[in-house]
Amino acid sequence: MKNLVLLFIPLLFTINSLSAAKPN
Repeated sequence: MKNLVLLFIPLLFTINSLSAAKPN
C-alpha cells in the first residue's frame, strides 16, 4: 500500500507542473 503512495507522489508532481506550465 505504501508503494502505491510513493508511486503517486511523482505522478502528482508531474500533473502539477503540467497544469502550471499550461497557460490558462
